Amino acid sequence: MPDLSPDLHPLLDRLQRGQLTSEDVALLRRLLTEGRIVIATGDRAAAIGGSADDAVIITGDLHIQLDSRRRADLERLLASHLHNVPLLPDHYIPRETFLTPLREALLRDGAPTLGIVGVQGMGGIGKSVLAAALARDLTVRAAFPDGVIWLALGREPNLTARQEDLYLLLTGERENFKDPAQGRLFLTPALQEKTCLVILDDLWEPEHADAFPLRLEGARARFLITTRNGELLQILQAQSFPLDVLTPDQSLHLLADWSGQEIATLPETARQVAQECGYLPLALAMVGAFVRQNPESWERALSRLHKADLEKLRRLFPGYEHPTLLAALAVSVEALPERTRLRYLDLAVFPEEEAIPLDVLRAFWGLDEDDVADLAETFVNRSLARRDESGNLRLHDLQHDYLRAVQKNELPGLHRRFLLACACNLTGAPGEALEDLTWARLPAEPRYLWQRQAYHLLEAGAWDALYRLLTDFDYLEARCRATSVFDLEADYRLALTRWPENDADRCAEDPGRLGAHGHPPHRLGPEGRAGGAQPAKTRDRLRDRRGPKLAHGSPRPPTDCPSAGRPDLVRVMGAIL
Repeated sequence: MPDLSPDLHPLLDRLQRGQLTSEDVALLRRLLTEGRIVIATGDRAAAIGGSADDAVIITGDLHIQLDSRRRADLERLLASHLHNVPLLPDHYIPRETFLTPLREALLRDGAPTLGIVGVQGMGGIGKSVLAAALARDLTVRAAFPDGVIWLALGREPNLTARQEDLYLLLTGERENFKDPAQGRLFLTPALQEKTCLVILDDLWEPEHADAFPLRLEGARARFLITTRNGELLQILQAQSFPLDVLTPDQSLHLLADWSGQEIATLPETARQVAQECGYLPLALAMVGAFVRQNPESWERALSRLHKADLEKLRRLFPGYEHPTLLAALAVSVEALPERTRLRYLDLAVFPEEEAIPLDVLRAFWGLDEDDVADLAETFVNRSLARRDESGNLRLHDLQHDYLRAVQKNELPGLHRRFLLACACNLTGAPGEALEDLTWARLPAEPRYLWQRQAYHLLEAGAWDALYRLLTDFDYLEARCRATSVFDLEADYRLALTRWPENDADRCAEDPGRLGAHGHPPHRLGPEGRAGGAQPAKTRDRLRDRRGPKLAHGSPRPPTDCPSAGRPDLVRVMGAIL
């Protein structure tokens, strides 16, 4: 790192005294972006002689230490906003060997090629944690004054929704994109003048990346991608950083932290456990948490890992390189008390990358607040879930995949049970068939149910109930009040995307055509479906009538709906006529 010119020493003196001017702050940002100075905090600061609570300015051979109060002042002046960036996990193990080159690649002037950096590695190796640590690094935050934005994608992302999230954070304006191509057109000028870092977490396919304008000539924005797919990064011409497993010593530290034991007291069996876990952070955390509940059980943990049904796990997860991680997950789940284990398996009902609000779990399980909080604490303490800044539960994508694989044959019924239980506990309307429920009576909170109701009906294969939902004016009015017209239109897009092409497929998938005890639902119309609509034409009616005008003589949108009279709402209302 080059030495600073003499005229910059007064700036550093003012920094230590807490007397920075606005010109000083602008200069510091530029120096950080150019890599001429670095700010070390936390364990990185402690490693060079400072305190983990302080900050150390590194420039050439000069180290300038700032106490915790000066560090807080510096963060307030320099740090940009973090948007949706997850918290670092409990017992986080710093991986400076990987962080340092990654940080330099993002901040180096003119590099990497096209402003795209990628972290590649297998599931459970710690890609997202490394990206979150980088996003929270003060040097990185100072270099991107327009913010650090986290977009969770996953295997089947809702691309237009993520585009709309990004556009809102960049411009402060809410847009409703009809498809990813339109979203990309809007995002291109919005990103052009921004100095921001956009993190695309868990990217799977090149076509998912195409939804974002990654190649912006002359733009100051940078993209950081985490992915399991190394070929994807080659296609994108991104600078790739393969992430390796933890070292044996790091693995033992993580096991000690999660098991609540001193590293010096760990038995030799703990080393064998770490090796059996493949030194993968997620596996180590789950097994360490298992041992914490059973302090004398290192041998039992190792035995269970050896006895895990790896062939079954390979069938559930074909092609995954490290079945021992899946074995650690299976061991942790099977070690739960029976009723707790069944509750954990219920979490398969939620979408990938979704925050799981505890009030939704209360409605689902019919439990009181304390009982749900205890269950959530158990999942977190066993490293089977984590909490976000809002107190919601979140699952690692491998944990979510595991739950869905284990529950594969039960998923439609699970979604039906979820919806029926929530309707009963929130509206007092018990029912045996989803088609009989009046969703307009849902309370405003929890908002999750308004936002994800169409998703759960689709996953349940409840096509009749979904059609009733999207043709119920009382529901549409309540939906606008609880969320927005944009969210309502997103429900239509989702329904039209997945609606079966022919009625035979729809009937085969819809278990709701029989009641809870195998009997046909009541109130069937002449064609044999709820309400008597012509099933083969349902998809066309939802699609073709999304025109800008309402049919002559048709009912108008409710006048007391906040969005009534807006063209967006009129277009959506036209879809149901």
